[in-house]
Amino acid sequence: MNVFIILIALAPVLTGFTFIEQTSDWKLEKNKKGIKIYTRELQGSEYKEVKAVTNIKTSLSSLVAALKDVPSHTSWIYNCEEGKILKQISETEQYCYTISDAPWPAENRDVVYSFTINQDAATKTVITTSTGMPEYIPPESGLTRVYEFKTSWIFTPGQDSIINVQYQAHVDRSEERRVGKECRSRWSP
Repeated sequence: MNVFIILIALAPVLTGFTFIEQTSDWKLEKNKKGIKIYTRELQGSEYKEVKAVTNIKTSLSSLVAALKDVPSHTSWIYNCEEGKILKQISETEQYCYTISDAPWPAENRDVVYSFTINQDAATKTVITTSTGMPEYIPPESGLTRVYEFKTSWIFTPGQDSIINVQYQAHVDRSEERRVGKECRSRWSP
């Protein structure tokens, strides 16, 4: 599971990711300890999209269990201070809330999101998707709400309990940033 933790730790370092139309192919940025980190330019975004890929010797069920157990995210997701399930919709969907520690002088970030899991019956590949739901609960004082949030995990089983893990995400920092950009585009000369 250490490689899984490294994937999570590296992703925020490279963020500003998004799932919008790309304008370039993936570029390999790092290839270290069996983890490949890719980025690509995106149309309509000042940030690059990031993808991390590795292989882990484990079971699909343990990877899915780690993602679904949101309160345990504090023990393995980099800078996660709090994680909780707000509402269990079904066995394959839940609404979640996390708080992440941000370096000074920035405020800590919180994100509200819908988490879904699907599995292909033929290939056994598991795909999870997390999509921001910033209006589901009111923002907390002293935290910066993440308004644009989308991640996916793809777990593809191979031989000898080796799972190919692919992580892709888009995170935009806050409503404050979105509104500022919107205002600049409206009132700039």
